Amino acid sequence: MTGTVIKILIVVAIFGVVLGATYPIQRQAVEEGKANNYDLLLKVELKNTAARYASAQKNPANIAELLAAGDAHAAALTSSQEFAEASNIYASQLPLTWGLVTTGYNEKWANANLHLAGSFKDLDSQGAALTCYESLLKYDQENLPPEDSRIARDFNNMGLMQYMVGLGKAEMPERAVEFKKARDYLEQALALQEKIGLGQSARAAATLWNLFLTCRDLGDQSAANQYRTRAQAIDKSLNRVCREP
Repeated sequence: MTGTVIKILIVVAIFGVVLGATYPIQRQAVEEGKANNYDLLLKVELKNTAARYASAQKNPANIAELLAAGDAHAAALTSSQEFAEASNIYASQLPLTWGLVTTGYNEKWANANLHLAGSFKDLDSQGAALTCYESLLKYDQENLPPEDSRIARDFNNMGLMQYMVGLGKAEMPERAVEFKKARDYLEQALALQEKIGLGQSARAAATLWNLFLTCRDLGDQSAANQYRTRAQAIDKSLNRVCREP
């Protein structure tokens, strides 16, 4: 009986060793499978959106479909990191939105401008992205209520881009000029978010993290630490795991 028990324990031990040794390999195979599946799905998405966009271009009178198809294909190109092609599509979309709304807010123009700005950011064309974000901020300030959340979004985008521009400067005095502009925009974004009840939102957390980076690189470590603590608290309340930038 004792001998049988010992044999069973030996078999179990061997099985455990084999399983432990093969688990990392199995895990790697699963992860590779997921990656390959994602690549395949992305190729299918590119093919389908390209076909839809080509079809829409043959009927330019249908502006709504042309814009939707272009957005879908540009998004797929962006996911494939084909940023230049995506940017070209977004650039061609913008003129199509002019004049779509004669009175009131032109949502399609605003979205097209936002997409174009994002594509310039992906291309590291900071000046072009900043121009788009600035034009959208001015437009929104002129055509939206002063406490609209989209204005807070615009302030945050401007602040982030000014920070990125600052990172591209070689000398600290030049960097500091851009960082100070970034801080001003970001603090306006945060103030508006708090005023309209978004002070504990994911958007506010993003702004706070941007402020942490900006103040840190300005050398204001005290303010940076305060913004980081607030950002971490919001992330925790939202059950989000966010690593410090």
